[in-house]
Amino acid sequence: MPTTLNLFISYAREDEIIANAVRAALANALPTPPAFVDMDKYTIEVGADFSAEIKKKLNRAHVLVLVHTARPKESFGWTGQELGYFRAQQEITPKLDEIERRIVFVSLAEDVPPGTEMLNGIRITISSKDLDLTKEEYANRLRVTDDDTFVQFLNQMQGVVEEIWRRDNYPGVPPTRERDHAEFAKDMYVEIFGNLKASVDVNRSTRPQKQLTIDTSDTDLDAHLPDLPPSAQLTPGSAGGLGIFGLPEASLTWTDFCAQTQGRKNGSVWTGAIRAVVTSTLPNQVSVDNGQVIFAHDDGKMYRVILTSGLRYFDGRRRFTIYLVEGLARTEFGREETSLLLKGLELVCRYRFMFLEADSPFVYENIEVTRDEDLHDRAASVMRELDWLKRDARQARLDDTVVWARMLRGYDLVKKMAKAYGENEPAVIAAANAVLRSRTEPLKLPELRAQLAGAIRALAEATDDINRRMMVRLMGVLKRYIDEEKAKVRPVEDPQATTDGGPLSPKQSSTPSSMQTRPS
Repeated sequence: MPTTLNLFISYAREDEIIANAVRAALANALPTPPAFVDMDKYTIEVGADFSAEIKKKLNRAHVLVLVHTARPKESFGWTGQELGYFRAQQEITPKLDEIERRIVFVSLAEDVPPGTEMLNGIRITISSKDLDLTKEEYANRLRVTDDDTFVQFLNQMQGVVEEIWRRDNYPGVPPTRERDHAEFAKDMYVEIFGNLKASVDVNRSTRPQKQLTIDTSDTDLDAHLPDLPPSAQLTPGSAGGLGIFGLPEASLTWTDFCAQTQGRKNGSVWTGAIRAVVTSTLPNQVSVDNGQVIFAHDDGKMYRVILTSGLRYFDGRRRFTIYLVEGLARTEFGREETSLLLKGLELVCRYRFMFLEADSPFVYENIEVTRDEDLHDRAASVMRELDWLKRDARQARLDDTVVWARMLRGYDLVKKMAKAYGENEPAVIAAANAVLRSRTEPLKLPELRAQLAGAIRALAEATDDINRRMMVRLMGVLKRYIDEEKAKVRPVEDPQATTDGGPLSPKQSSTPSSMQTRPS
């Protein structure tokens, strides 16, 4: 039986186009028969046992050609298995059909394939400067000579083919003599160049977004909702992520994250934002909450917490990917006092519209008549709206009692609201959480509905009058600002008014009366 020189190309799927270019160069240089270049994509039938077929091919192979690049690969790859199996066969049978068996790597990376460090392989260098050229420009400038390592490899394989040709009494002159190996190598380089040209320019690309990946499981999530499981693993992305919270860029558990951020100024806000974004993706939730905003540990930059994917695997694993995108703060115009007043008035009104007005879905009377099938969504909405109130306050820098006291002209209403809200809001959250945890226990819903309605009623009754007084006072202060602005633009009838006892005379204070810190 005539001998065939078998070359098997081993490659990762990410490098398939480059492997194809190598295959084409080898196939063009080496005639069939007496040579055969094998690549699994073209020679393994659909339905065949892939692993068994690969082993058969490696058993017959004289040369294993490993294609290697720096592209990220899956954690599991066939190339490592194929190299290990061929090495074992090589030790058992160093020669096959009187041909020395060998391993040759073709590498486009700075390193070499693992396990081939002691081999003299083929390195292909296409620089970033080269990739700035067009494919036509690169082809015109490229010069490939007989000193090229891939050309030398083709020449070596040609020698093996010609020996087989003579030994097996093929008629005539071996066709390899008529083939231009330098030209085949050049075609391969140009094809590889085209593939690299369409890839990402890593050296001149940026991925500024900070990223966190959270890994857990269905079982752990169900056991700990509405919190995250203590064992959930937080891993920062390539551009970091944990540095925003003043932590090292290294993986840690949710328990460790909470412990290390506890007691910091924004610690509870950070954990609440991450928790809200992740749990909002779970079944029976209203919608994904991508509205969370946090401030970095140094209070400098503001970031939006955005969930880009929430994956569930068939084996029960869960993976959530969060991007922390730096936000551009809106430029404030005019006087800081009026800007803060408007934001404060908006928050006070929003709270009123949620819990104190009859048309709201969150007033206790509405909760009392909510149907069982809608109660989980209603409870989730209550928690989300409370989170959004906190988020909006943080974003407007209104999470500081000093600012509220300045706007309300004293601490009287600030203290009363802090006491009333602080004593009743935890009960609302606890009742809403209990409803969310009752998905598998529908018989508890009537009791839980009553608890949620009761907690919201207590919150409303404790804060209704204070909220109304805060609205009135904020509007009163805002009106005084408007009146003062109108007074500034009135025409002055007495010329002496501007120099003797006028509103801006050095003898009088230029501070508006509305800036005084006494209650209205």
